[in-house]
Amino acid sequence: MTIAALGYSLTQQTARDLLITAAVLLAGIGYWFAYLRPRSATHWVLSLPADVQEADNDDAATAAPLNGARL
Repeated sequence: MTIAALGYSLTQQTARDLLITAAVLLAGIGYWFAYLRPRSATHWVLSLPADVQEADNDDAATAAPLNGARL
C-alpha cells in the first residue's frame, strides 16, 4: 500500500522537482562516499552521553575479565 502511494505521488510531480530531488540525493551519496566513508573512524561516530559513560566505567571496574580468569 505504501509503495503504491509513493508511486502515485511520484507520478504527480513535475520533472523539474524530480530532477532537483535526484540531484540532492546524488550529492548526499557522493558526500558519503568521498568524505564520510574514508573517515569513518573519526566522523559520523555516535558517542554516549556522559551519564551513560560514567555508568559503563563503574560497571567495568567490578566486571569479571572477559577471558574467564578469576581474580
